[in-house]
Amino acid sequence: QMKKRLGIGAQFLDEDLLDDVDLGADSPVVVTEPKRGDKRRKVEEAAPNGTDSDVADIDMSKLSARERNRLKRKERINGGKKKGKVDLGPKTGNGESGVVMSQTAVDVTEQPGGEAIVVEAKKADGRETLFAISSGRWAFEAVVEILCIDLFSPSWETRHGAAMALREIFRSHGFGAGRVLGCTKEENQRRNQQFLEDVCVRLVCVFTLDRFGDFVADHVVAPVRETCAQALGVVSQFLAQDVLVATQKALLQLIERGGRKEAAIWEARHAGLSGLRYVVAVRRDVAALLAGGTLDAALGGLGDGDDDVRGVSAETLLPLVDSLVMCQPGRILDVVSAVWAALADVTDDLTASAASVMALLARLVSHPDVRMAVVEAGKTQPQEYALAVLVPRLFPFFRHAIAA
Repeated sequence: QMKKRLGIGAQFLDEDLLDDVDLGADSPVVVTEPKRGDKRRKVEEAAPNGTDSDVADIDMSKLSARERNRLKRKERINGGKKKGKVDLGPKTGNGESGVVMSQTAVDVTEQPGGEAIVVEAKKADGRETLFAISSGRWAFEAVVEILCIDLFSPSWETRHGAAMALREIFRSHGFGAGRVLGCTKEENQRRNQQFLEDVCVRLVCVFTLDRFGDFVADHVVAPVRETCAQALGVVSQFLAQDVLVATQKALLQLIERGGRKEAAIWEARHAGLSGLRYVVAVRRDVAALLAGGTLDAALGGLGDGDDDVRGVSAETLLPLVDSLVMCQPGRILDVVSAVWAALADVTDDLTASAASVMALLARLVSHPDVRMAVVEAGKTQPQEYALAVLVPRLFPFFRHAIAA
């Protein structure tokens, strides 16, 4: 009676468009396969309690259009609990169901009033796929590779952020860099040093290329070079001695290149000395190995015409005072003379190098071996090392003009 009322019960129709099942009956659906004789297959519908129908296990290519539409309607009635798309083509040779999982990300936005939502499909960013963690490899390998590329970004903020991220990653996880699960200890050690050396090369390249700097009063602020120097210091704690010496050699060459008279680049000298400053501060266990080249570069920087270079040179020598006394006692007077000479060039206690040079001088004179060397030198060279000549150079710094 229902089909007659809907006007779909005419005799000229070859097959029923609707039957009792489509109108709400819960009886099983019997599907007759064409061209198969009397073979029949029974398709169980979803239970009324909301359990999923086994639609994915059905070969849709062998069903008629009406039967496929019926299964689709039943899937919608069950709430669409399947999280995939049903493949309407034939099954694969191994008998697996043709379910294709969607890889498209969806952005759902609720509209004002809460009566509607907007669903937008968006493609996954290709950059995000690079952060995938490979099984058995260092977890931060992909991230570090991306950050090393960002070190050369035209935007200084990006370079600065990449250097900060590298510094924090290697601070806690530098020992595992480049290692692979299943390799021998010797092979992993080689991979680790190769990975760290590659990062050091990139940081030194940033020292060479970066020219960004800002000034607060008379002090230069170079956030990119300073942060890269800190990252280099963190990485250096995991370096073998041969790689560490090679890194120091590269920094010394950068300082020498920046000091050429025909094309002097004070930023290059400043960057090279900043890198040495953090390397020697971290690797005090091999200070004797690094003291020679670092001392030559720092002494040249103390006599530099740029005030910021003089300041970072003094900071570079601060952690090396004890090593110099032990390993190179014959050069103590050279350091003392260079510090007093740099202090003579400081006419204002607010200049960039004043605090650093004063800190280095205080560190030197507090060492008993240095005091003894200066006293002995004052007896033979009173015009240069006598206290009556040196102490008056400190008078301009005894009183500060600012009351605060």
